[in-house]
Amino acid sequence: MGCCLSDKSELVSKSEAAMVHEEDLGYDRLNLEGLVEGLKAGTHYSVISWVRLQELYARFNLPIDQIRKPETALGRFYNSFLKDKDSYDTLKLIMLAVLLCQGNTPIKAEIVFSHFDMNDNQTLSKQELSDILTIMLELACIQLPEYILNRSQETKSPHIDTIKKYQHRLEETKEEALDLLLGEMKTEQLSQAEFLSALQNTSLRAICSARSLRQFTAAPHYYRAGEKGSSS
Repeated sequence: MGCCLSDKSELVSKSEAAMVHEEDLGYDRLNLEGLVEGLKAGTHYSVISWVRLQELYARFNLPIDQIRKPETALGRFYNSFLKDKDSYDTLKLIMLAVLLCQGNTPIKAEIVFSHFDMNDNQTLSKQELSDILTIMLELACIQLPEYILNRSQETKSPHIDTIKKYQHRLEETKEEALDLLLGEMKTEQLSQAEFLSALQNTSLRAICSARSLRQFTAAPHYYRAGEKGSSS
């Protein structure tokens, strides 16, 4: 499984290095609710067309000029959201917004809950929570670090070696982190209020931001021992 990062200052410094280019995506300055509403309005059968996405991102001043250029770091990143050559997976784009946009925990909880309560019974099952965590871990700990590494290589960043090591650590501990986070669910069903309480009072709070989720995944036993990391 590899060595465990036990020193919090080391963990935070590696996390900061891994965020060098995350702000280039532009989400951190946006209000979450506005962007999510725009994504939902442009969605048809769980996908949003490139034409609609381009219009929406232009309205929010998000970078769009390189999204369709696979030779760029941004283009390769957005390729992972493609459903087919001209449409994108709305759910994954919404979850990316939840991880990166401004927004408090209750708002993020409501958005996540509403999109994963698949049978509309006002509860989340353990399987539905697993689906949430799997998508968020993939985004925060695999796809975003890969984008950051690619972008760092484009800009010849001095942090490339640190990011590579951190990315490897996230990959090798992702499944362990998933098991630990699922272990926070004490019942087979969670109401929206219980889900919000879990996000505020357990290690599940890590899913509210990409940075918190990466820190948890890099050293899950460290956080389980008492250090829960930062919340949104």
